[in-house]
Amino acid sequence: INKYAEIYQVPANLIAAIIKIESSFNAHALNASDPSYGLMQIQHKPGGWSTALAICKELGINPPSALPDALYDPDFNVQLGAKFLSEIYLEYGIDDVDIYNVGETQFHKGLRNLEYRDKVLTAYRAYEGA
Repeated sequence: INKYAEIYQVPANLIAAIIKIESSFNAHALNASDPSYGLMQIQHKPGGWSTALAICKELGINPPSALPDALYDPDFNVQLGAKFLSEIYLEYGIDDVDIYNVGETQFHKGLRNLEYRDKVLTAYRAYEGA
């Protein structure tokens, strides 16, 4: 967490808060409806939208051929999730952290998940100084 917090200029306690809310720190968490994988619940739908592939492309790295299974690797998952989170954090600030959950397109259409945001902010404050 600390490594990617420093690289992507996002508070480590914010990354930890997202992990807490998204997966309860379960590296093997799966949300089959999205589908989303791992600690930070990175989306990857073979043949459809893939947050994982988009972030890999942005980072200039080749996505592992083992997607989506590679998303269960904590280091890889946090790398992608922290990069995605940093874009939200640096552009919108912490008060709009629910973009991580609803997506930027939906956010711009007025869709918010304030319950999610409040849970993240509560965890963020709890992890401050930890």
